Amino acid sequence: MSVRIFKVRSQSESRGGRKKGVGSGGWGVGSGEWGIGKGKKKLLRPTPHSPFPTPHSLFAFFALFAFFASSSHSAPTANSTTPGGLPDIYVAPKGSPNGKGTLEHPLDLATVLAPRSPARPGATIWLRGGVYRGAFTSYLSGSAQSPITLRQYPGERATIDGAGTPGPPLTINGGYAIYHGFEVVNSSPDRVHERPTGVNVLGHHVKLINLVVRDNGIGIGFWAPAIDSEIYGCVIHRNGWQGPAPDRGHGHGVYGQNAEGMKRIVNNIIFDQYGYGIHNYTQAGELKGFHIEGNIIFDNGSTSTPNDAGFPNILVGGFSPAERITITNNYTYYPDSIYATNVWLNYSAKNNQDVTLDGNYIAGGNSPLMMSEWLRAKCVNNTLTGFERLVGIIMPSGVSNSAYVWDNNTYYTNTSTSASPFALTSQGKLATYTFTDWSRHTGHDRNSRLIRTATGRPTGLKIAVLLNQYEAGRANIVVYNWDLKDRVEVDLSGALRNGDRFEIRNVRDLYGQPALSGVYSGAPLLLPMSGSQPAQEFGAFVLIKRGDRDN
Repeated sequence: MSVRIFKVRSQSESRGGRKKGVGSGGWGVGSGEWGIGKGKKKLLRPTPHSPFPTPHSLFAFFALFAFFASSSHSAPTANSTTPGGLPDIYVAPKGSPNGKGTLEHPLDLATVLAPRSPARPGATIWLRGGVYRGAFTSYLSGSAQSPITLRQYPGERATIDGAGTPGPPLTINGGYAIYHGFEVVNSSPDRVHERPTGVNVLGHHVKLINLVVRDNGIGIGFWAPAIDSEIYGCVIHRNGWQGPAPDRGHGHGVYGQNAEGMKRIVNNIIFDQYGYGIHNYTQAGELKGFHIEGNIIFDNGSTSTPNDAGFPNILVGGFSPAERITITNNYTYYPDSIYATNVWLNYSAKNNQDVTLDGNYIAGGNSPLMMSEWLRAKCVNNTLTGFERLVGIIMPSGVSNSAYVWDNNTYYTNTSTSASPFALTSQGKLATYTFTDWSRHTGHDRNSRLIRTATGRPTGLKIAVLLNQYEAGRANIVVYNWDLKDRVEVDLSGALRNGDRFEIRNVRDLYGQPALSGVYSGAPLLLPMSGSQPAQEFGAFVLIKRGDRDN
């Protein structure tokens, strides 16, 4: 069994001296460009899916309440203040523009997000529970040292619902602002017409933390003006809509573009879109600077018709060359039935500059990895499983194999797959290779392994516990249950302390009953896999520590 427990690096901890974390200095300011286009591929385009089921019973209501009450963050008091001494501001669905922003007299959401918001740098705005209906635009503007935080009130469920409006439920302008813990949805049951993006991020130095973004068009539009911004710990699923036959599904989890600085997509769970999972693509913009780390990304495109239309879990590429791309320690999955490229690097541009893939676990699809036209690439320490072509590379004209660092990878495929599952196009000529010939011809994978099994899958267990840097006791858990066990043993000693109350929720049923709950004793937990879909061999979960302890 392979188990990994680690903290996904914060901005201040990541390689290369990344910028500092929440509430600290070091966030530089710049400018960018963005655009809107039409057609099958476009610069600014959403895509949705069928609605997430809503609770229909009192029992479900209490289960939902328990989920949101489980946050380890203590509830603010009526007279609470931020660390900088500013009073907390309270917002409620029935708040008033004339409210005082107190618990007793809350403001409405539109007022607190407006250009003349009462929130000053360093302020915390608490979203009380309930549904905020409409399309809201935020102009919150903090500072590098004192960002403004908009956060769900502990123990309550705050939802921004854009159903029936032509615009995104939440558009973010301004800068140095944190959006934490609430839900952004479109509850309309219509999944055959285009619907708006859920969260449109246009402000600079913005953090989206632990949001639930579901049933919109595009989940999150992460556009070029959002310089040095971050999507962290979010659950992003079932976004998109189905085009009329013979059209495909549309709508992606994250649609990103970038011109300067570094965008971070870290520690999210992204699944079941009608289109792609991460879709960093452009026709006329730029794709410069993306750090993609610690995400669990699976079954994207599975909700559309046909469900094997070839939507990758991760795409980085477009009509403009990409550069400064890092993809590290991510976990992707497709079941054997899906004919798709799992990770696709490039679309049509030539002279892409540099990309690094390090420590990823890329499981499923007919091809785990396809890439083309990169001048420099590093592909090390990855595990790839696939049932047809394991790797396909198209080299730029005039670039030799020595420009790539490619080693210490592990490949799995089945015994009936072609004896030559490695493909290389060089100087316009395509050739396929056995593993031995691939290594001999390219110089790659001298210390790598190819393992053939009857199923094309590994055996045993692969489990990773990805700690959340913004909430103690919270973590994402990914399980590759290759032996199809009913329960798997998970070590949470790096995430919980003895006496902590906890819940583990399957992301397929995030608001239902927990897959497992109780008081942590320090012993490994037996996590049930029976509720995992589409196959028992894979599951994604969220661990949440409840605020109270049993000691």
